[in-house]
Amino acid sequence: MPELYDYIFNEKNWVLRFNMICSVVFLLMILFTVVLILRSRIYKIIEEKKTARYQELLNDFVGTYIFEEDEDFKARIDSFRLNYLKGNFEQEIAIKIILNFAENLKGESREKAISLFYEWKLLEKLRAELNSSKWHRKAKAIHTCCSLQIWELSHLIEPFLNSSKTEVRQQALLYFIHRSPEDPLNFLDKIEFDITLWEQIFIQYELQNNYKGDIPDFSPYLKHTLNSVKIFAMKIIAEFNQFENSPNILPFIEDENENLRQYAIECLIELQEPAALGLLKGNFALETSSVQYTIIEYISKLGSSEDFEDIQKFISQCDWINRLKYYKNSKILTPEIISFS
Repeated sequence: MPELYDYIFNEKNWVLRFNMICSVVFLLMILFTVVLILRSRIYKIIEEKKTARYQELLNDFVGTYIFEEDEDFKARIDSFRLNYLKGNFEQEIAIKIILNFAENLKGESREKAISLFYEWKLLEKLRAELNSSKWHRKAKAIHTCCSLQIWELSHLIEPFLNSSKTEVRQQALLYFIHRSPEDPLNFLDKIEFDITLWEQIFIQYELQNNYKGDIPDFSPYLKHTLNSVKIFAMKIIAEFNQFENSPNILPFIEDENENLRQYAIECLIELQEPAALGLLKGNFALETSSVQYTIIEYISKLGSSEDFEDIQKFISQCDWINRLKYYKNSKILTPEIISFS
């Protein structure tokens, strides 16, 4: 080592000295990196073993509480909370274990799992997570509230219906769909920004596949201030075949908003409502190309061949999309409108 020190600092050739210094620095950096990686790996292994042991302890305790009858279990619950649920790490794992049991059990067993959540006073932990500055913690907390049916925190979750973070907003939508067994879309009154197409698909999927309550009348949402909500209301009215709402859809075919007119016509097609036929024929010449496209579909399905022929002359010679649509839907072929010359 003294020879190396002497070589580095007393060597007269500065090129050799510089190379040696760089080599030593590079070697030290390699050693530091290796030590850092090993330390991180060892720490991770220790944490994983700690987590596994704690999860096993919690699984045994929760399983015993749910499936064994013991009148003296109340004291054991309090003792377990005081001894093993002191920090955030332990409380997070406890919530995860209870959530896993609740999602895989039904009836009384599920209720006992949820009751343990309250016995361990974990509600305050969720409250803190909902007030966290990190979006992923908020989304996870809302999901837990929904799965465990913790409705008393709805006042904290309501603002997230207008969150700028998609994942948080989506979990909030899911929470409020399941919160009300009679009116699953009442949260739409609190929406301040347009709901996106993907959010509409998400809500519709939840209503069709996971919602357990009665399907309500969706027509009140046709009066919402946001056009995207009105459009969504039309879609689900058609999806759930609420034919009685056809009269509520008809006024929208004369709305000043093009999208509302188009979706209203599509909804009436799904509901097989012929009442708009005369009005749509009369408005056809004045409509935009995209709305004309939908009207062609409407008349081809709900009108007569004469009705269909009446709109032919109003299709622009330059509008190849609608001309081809007319040709495709025509009950009586009229080759003259498809002139490629």
